[in-house]
Amino acid sequence: WGASGAKSYDCSGFVWRSFWDAGVFLKRTTARKFFFSLPPAGPEERSNPGTLVFFDQVQHVGILRNGREFYHASTSQGTKRETFGPYWQRLVSGYRKVNLP
Repeated sequence: WGASGAKSYDCSGFVWRSFWDAGVFLKRTTARKFFFSLPPAGPEERSNPGTLVFFDQVQHVGILRNGREFYHASTSQGTKRETFGPYWQRLVSGYRKVNLP
């Protein structure tokens, strides 16, 4: 929890580092704070690469690859790509967009 090192991340550390490496500087914070500090993504943005998707009452965050897949840091399996199957779909709490410079 709270990790953001080169070999280990929690979910928000993974988001922070991914955007940092892409030249987008976000404050390192929790998934919940990301959710409340970023603007909501509209319906048309909910399949855009880079949109953030939040799960489990905004306790977990991932980055959309497209409308069917996302990347996230799993505590048991490391950083990985997932599909929006029934398990993940039922846990979605919302989407937020990152304003790019």
